[in-house]
Amino acid sequence: MIAEDIAAGFQALAHPLRVQAISMLVTAGDAGLAAGAISTELGVAKNTLSPHLVVLARAALVSSKRNGRSIIYRADLQQLQRLWMAFPLSEEVKLHLSASSKR
Repeated sequence: MIAEDIAAGFQALAHPLRVQAISMLVTAGDAGLAAGAISTELGVAKNTLSPHLVVLARAALVSSKRNGRSIIYRADLQQLQRLWMAFPLSEEVKLHLSASSKR
């Protein structure tokens, strides 16, 4: 994963609504969730949520498939894992995080 891909992935997650949506999709697993169900659960209008789902899709963090009148979104767990694993942390930061987690 190159630096531009890493930056795009984290940029896509740089909004609270998108973080909430991706969290719901990760929890939903392979079944995914309809856009309408996500908007209802988050308490936002569908036309407010839609551009956020597009941002996540462009960053390849979610995929979508039409099912009748609904669009089902699924988190790409492999892409999310690659994003996290590719995040370039210096050894100093890794040591700090490791020490912090032991407190």
